[in-house]
Amino acid sequence: MALTVSQTPQLYTPAYNAQTFRALSDQIAVTDFKYIVTVQVNGGTIFTFDVLQRPDGYIIYDPIEIVKNYITRDYFNPKLYQAGSYDLATGKAATVQVKIKEYYTAAVQSTYTYDYTVWDACLKKEDFNTFDYTSYLGDITYGTSIIPLSTTDNVYPTINIESGDYFMHFFRNNATVVTLTTKDSGGLLVDTDSISLDTGNNLIHYIDCGYNSLVALGFTPPEDGWTVTVDIKNVSTILYTTILTFKDECSYFDKYGLFYLTRAGKVDYMDFNFISNTSINKKTNDVTLNPNKNGASSYGSNIWDSSKFIVSTQTTKQILLNSDWITQEQSTQLEELFDSPVVYLKDYTANRYHSVVVTDTSYQVKRMSSDKLFNYSVTVEYGSQETRQRGL
Repeated sequence: MALTVSQTPQLYTPAYNAQTFRALSDQIAVTDFKYIVTVQVNGGTIFTFDVLQRPDGYIIYDPIEIVKNYITRDYFNPKLYQAGSYDLATGKAATVQVKIKEYYTAAVQSTYTYDYTVWDACLKKEDFNTFDYTSYLGDITYGTSIIPLSTTDNVYPTINIESGDYFMHFFRNNATVVTLTTKDSGGLLVDTDSISLDTGNNLIHYIDCGYNSLVALGFTPPEDGWTVTVDIKNVSTILYTTILTFKDECSYFDKYGLFYLTRAGKVDYMDFNFISNTSINKKTNDVTLNPNKNGASSYGSNIWDSSKFIVSTQTTKQILLNSDWITQEQSTQLEELFDSPVVYLKDYTANRYHSVVVTDTSYQVKRMSSDKLFNYSVTVEYGSQETRQRGL
């Protein structure tokens, strides 16, 4: 009696990529032999499946269709972000337990158990083929992973003050505190504050290191060009650190930003400071009735009466956004905005978020070899429709 497992998902794996198990029993010749698989996510419902052996005797099983249903976007809620600077990223990650059992002679004979963690990511095939969570997420032991990088600068993100928000996500593991320290453009200390982490949950946490949260924490942001140092710590030991540089961008036009979910599960953003054009599309439902529907005393109708009446009207708003000049690296990164399933538009003037959908059906990645200067234009449609009173 032996069950040999030759393939499992990695201990931390993207929820929307393959999570393949491969195993072989040495008892497949027994008459009533079968494999039994159970899947349990977040300690909840146990799903049980009887799986017959393949012609070669192996079992190949992937629980992705169950697991990905436990990934939700509750954490990607701008209203929640504006309410506080730190919280658990509920639904962004999940714990999975898979059991593979040998069943024969009318009983379960042995069980293999495997536990792993998934998070809200969907890597490209070429990236997933070489995926290694230890190098991809950083040293997972110390809780410093899935730290989003700005599309402006991958080393020291430069953040528009007016965007208000800059989101970082990380597995907590043994991290206990996040310290924020602001300095002015001359490097002099201005403010510092610490946020204690919820140590009862080792999954993903988020912190908003943007302007709005700093003000809410009681910081006094200095003039343009100030920096914020973010330290993720275990008590006093720094596990991860990064420096964010803030600036106040001037523009003659209304300024917008797009916040979007990347394939790696990060929340990234792009500013659009050049001229934008807004258009509104209308759809109407109408009926044709007797113009005397209101009980006119005389037969016939006046020349101003109509027999066509609007029952309902829905309008949808679209906006064409244009960025400043971008780099070749940014052009490559913005492919993730083009096909992201979750995008929010922020109107910096009104300090308001709107759920939107990118309506462009193609995206051209620019290269410096062919284009010396280039920017990025994108059309998005607001996710909500407006209705009006009936004309009937």
